[in-house]
Amino acid sequence: MDLVWCVNCFAATFLLLSACPVQAQCDEKPPAETRIVGTVLDQRGQPLRDISVQAFLKQTGMYMPTADSNNDGQFVIGDLEPGTYDIYGESDAAGYPNTTLSFYGGENPIEVTLGNCGTATVVLVLGPKAGVLNGTLLDSVTGRPIASPHAPRFIVERAFNREDSIEFSGPAKFRWLVPPWVEVTLKVTAEGYRPWLYADPSDPSKPLPFQLESGEEKILKIELERDTQHESPK
Repeated sequence: MDLVWCVNCFAATFLLLSACPVQAQCDEKPPAETRIVGTVLDQRGQPLRDISVQAFLKQTGMYMPTADSNNDGQFVIGDLEPGTYDIYGESDAAGYPNTTLSFYGGENPIEVTLGNCGTATVVLVLGPKAGVLNGTLLDSVTGRPIASPHAPRFIVERAFNREDSIEFSGPAKFRWLVPPWVEVTLKVTAEGYRPWLYADPSDPSKPLPFQLESGEEKILKIELERDTQHESPK
C-alpha cells in the first residue's frame, strides 16, 4: 500500500518543510523494486518540469541517481535499498537552487523511510524562485570578455552575516542564483586583474548591498582592470 505525504505548508524563504517521515509498506505481493515516486509543484500548485530530484541516503551518506520531473511534474527514483532518505529538488535553469544549503535558506528536505519493499509517494512544493545575477566580465582596455588562465571567482555574501556566503567559479559570461529579498554583496576576482567590488560609486572600496525580488534578473557588465603591478616583466 502506498502512503502519500503532501506538503501543506512551506517556508516564506524557500522550498518545503516535512511534517513527518513517509513510511513505505509491503503489499502481500511485493513490487519488483523499492522506489520513491512523486510530483514537483510550484507555489501555485502547478507542476514543474525538468526539476532535478535528489535522494540522499542518510545511513551511508550517499546520493542516489538523480530523477528529472516530466511535463506533469512527476518523477520516479527506483531500485532503492532500505533506509531513510532526504528528498529535495533543484533547477538552476528554472531558478530553484539547492535550499538545503544555508545560503539559500537551509530548509529541511522531506524525509522518506523505505523498508524492504513498497513505494513511497511524495509531493515537493518549490519556491519562491531565486533572483538571478547575469552578465559578463569585460577587460576594461579591450572591452572584450576577459581571458583569464583560471575561471573567475564570484563571492556573494549576505550583508548582515558575512560568514554565510557562497562562491561560484565560471566563465566570463555568468549566471548565478541569489536568495530573494536578502541583501547581499558581490566581489569578483580573476587572475591577472584587480579584484572588483559592487560598491558605492563615491567610495569604490565600500561594498554596496543590493537585493533582488523572486525571479528578478540583474544584468551586470563588469569591467575589470588589469593588475599591472603583478605582471611578469617582459
